[in-house]
Amino acid sequence: MNSSRTELYHFRPQYLLLFYGLVYAVTTFLNNHCILNPSLYYNSMSDQLSTGQVAGILEGLKKWEWLGYLFAPLIVPIKALLVSACIYTAMVLGKDNISFAAVFRIVLVAELIPLLATLIRIGWFLIYPASTLHEIQYFYPLSLLSLFKAGSLPAYSLYVLQLLNLFEVLYWLALAFGLRQFVRRSFGESLRLVSVSYGLGLFVWVVLIAFVQVQIS
Repeated sequence: MNSSRTELYHFRPQYLLLFYGLVYAVTTFLNNHCILNPSLYYNSMSDQLSTGQVAGILEGLKKWEWLGYLFAPLIVPIKALLVSACIYTAMVLGKDNISFAAVFRIVLVAELIPLLATLIRIGWFLIYPASTLHEIQYFYPLSLLSLFKAGSLPAYSLYVLQLLNLFEVLYWLALAFGLRQFVRRSFGESLRLVSVSYGLGLFVWVVLIAFVQVQIS
């Protein structure tokens, strides 16, 4: 393994995890206090609920707001561990010589891409405030979901269409690029490994989320 090729991945994971935690905590605050304002809920729910009922929902959201800040720093660590486990298992089965720590650092670097998508989404609504919750639900940068009119799709399809976006493609490419630096595989082979490991895990997750949403709806 050429050390110059893997130089990008020579860092202490805890520092990058701290960075992610702080940024996601800030985006959570901006989302709660600048984007999801009370008028947004009243505009979205006034047809189905009374003013008192909407006020009760807002009170409940405010009461449990601290949970968002508690879980914000855990978003990336949990996701990175799960993605790393999928990829590392496939690499062990393929007899590739790579450590779990190396795979974990590759995933952490790739997580900069979905973070960028989150920042773009937050920035968009800070500049162009939404008037209803549907507008927020139906907007994800460069995704198929953004092609549909707000409120025109069943709830279970929103997450699937949101995942079909350019940033997810770039995420897969970043994972494949990182693996290519550590093992003797071509970029195409590394991308196929990502598709049969992370891709399979993502498919199972999407099916589970869609099933739960169908049951709820």
